Amino acid sequence: MSAKRTIATNTIVQLIGKAVNTTSSLLVTLLIARSLGADFYGEFTKAFVTATLFFIGIDFGLNAIVVRRIVKDQANEQEEFRNTLGLRLLFAVASLALLAVFLLLVPTSVDQGYSARVKLATLIFGLTFFEHASFTTANSIFQRRLQYAKSVLASVVGSLVVLGAVAVAVAAKADIRIVALSHVAGSLTMMAIALVFVKDMIGKVSPTFVWRKMMGLFKEALPLGFTLLLSVLTTRIGIIVLSLLKSNAEVGFYGLAYRAFDVALVFPTFFMNATYPIMVEQASQGRDKLKKIVKQSAAVLLVVSLLSTAALYSISPLLAFIREEFGQAQTPLKILSLSLPLFFLTSLLQWTIVTLKKEKVLIPVYAAATGLNLTANLLLIPRYGMLAAAATTVITEAAILFLLAFPVLQSFRRIDRETS
Repeated sequence: MSAKRTIATNTIVQLIGKAVNTTSSLLVTLLIARSLGADFYGEFTKAFVTATLFFIGIDFGLNAIVVRRIVKDQANEQEEFRNTLGLRLLFAVASLALLAVFLLLVPTSVDQGYSARVKLATLIFGLTFFEHASFTTANSIFQRRLQYAKSVLASVVGSLVVLGAVAVAVAAKADIRIVALSHVAGSLTMMAIALVFVKDMIGKVSPTFVWRKMMGLFKEALPLGFTLLLSVLTTRIGIIVLSLLKSNAEVGFYGLAYRAFDVALVFPTFFMNATYPIMVEQASQGRDKLKKIVKQSAAVLLVVSLLSTAALYSISPLLAFIREEFGQAQTPLKILSLSLPLFFLTSLLQWTIVTLKKEKVLIPVYAAATGLNLTANLLLIPRYGMLAAAATTVITEAAILFLLAFPVLQSFRRIDRETS
């Protein structure tokens, strides 16, 4: 199968799965928002976003390193998987401990900040850390073999379990803690199915805890992992600051807008999931081939991003149909939609830099972006609220794209000189 066809096939498979998952997730959002209102949805957003912020610490960019290693030595596939799983499970334990410390330090309040029940719900969401560690590691095998259909099937079944459990919880007028448990049930289902598939592919899937091997993987992934951590922080700082300074309702409005925006961001993620292994192989055959696939990918991502921006901007008024009060989420969604081309192209540049083995240049870029985003949000959110959170997201991503373009263009100019 040609590279283009392989990328297209695996991207389409992931998008089909995401269509099902997104439909399920949107139904969950509609159930919570329409039945229980903006205040409840604000509580849900606080708990969910705070917990899932730690996902990136569990992910830590390990799959990119593992895939790169397996491409070089396929005989070590099982060993790499088990070693990675062991390391990620330790990350999950550490993340849950850090989450608990954060919740202890944050003041307990009723409308602003974190109430006692929101804190407990956040800890319950933290139980999904162990599922995330297992499922993300399983995806390294699916990605390397470009068999994303198995990953999609596991995630679809898990999302349907979440939908069913949340529907029961909402019908029973249960509180946020039961809704959190519904997500844990779906996560465990997804993890179990994914590990069964991986076991059929590579044999043993039990984690190993060999310190030397885990530290070797950790050190190799450190530049990318730290970068991804900073990258997620730049997109989530706004919600965290809103959670601390604004009402549950305003957090709910922005949370709904960001949820719709986040759906559009799945395309570059899935596209690069399918493209990255091929980029690694092409780079090993000659960097001129890598340049060609990057240029073709940029064209695809730019076109899709512009269409996505137009679609998201146009449908923003529909938020009011969920519940009249959610009409206030229209403006932040429109602002966020303008940043889609930036996010799409940034994803390509980031993984191009990883393919070129220049991960270290990512750290200062994302460190600066995180500082910019945090400063802007702290200064602007007290006065402008969720509109400031949306605007700073756009500004920060524009700065990241500008800074990442330099090392990539510099490398490609060097390639041109070598081939001329």
